[in-house]
Amino acid sequence: MNEYIQESINGIKEGQEEFNDAVKKAAENSQDVKDGKSTVEEEMQEPENILYNEIAETSIRILSDKIVHESFDIIAKELSIESMQALTSILAIIMTRSAFEAILFYDELLKKELSKQFGEQVHHINLLKSDVMGHNGALKVFKAQLEEIKKQLRTSELKVE
Repeated sequence: MNEYIQESINGIKEGQEEFNDAVKKAAENSQDVKDGKSTVEEEMQEPENILYNEIAETSIRILSDKIVHESFDIIAKELSIESMQALTSILAIIMTRSAFEAILFYDELLKKELSKQFGEQVHHINLLKSDVMGHNGALKVFKAQLEEIKKQLRTSELKVE
């Protein structure tokens, strides 16, 4: 494995460990954990923590790919050590940023779709509410008519007696 790529992988893993350690400490000190409302593990499973770790793992998988190594070996023959280190760093930054931007883009698409669906659900609920109110109005009219019929029936019965 190309040593510069391995250095980048190690750097990502170290950053991931530092991040997870910091998140764990924050979780251990959170008020929800202290109050027993959640556990440290639950706090660590917050979406932003999962997101960070997924981006790091994706970057490691890309850097570990055979084609990346073969390409870097070809490039290494032509470039200086400093250039290889800079190229590896740039590649790691591009991958990480790209994964993050893709997630933000997907998140925005998801928000738009959910907002659209929520709006449609509200519209349908309002339609159903109108239907129920219409039925209630009709029932009130029928009830009034039924009361009128009962009065007429009582009046007829009294006349017969």
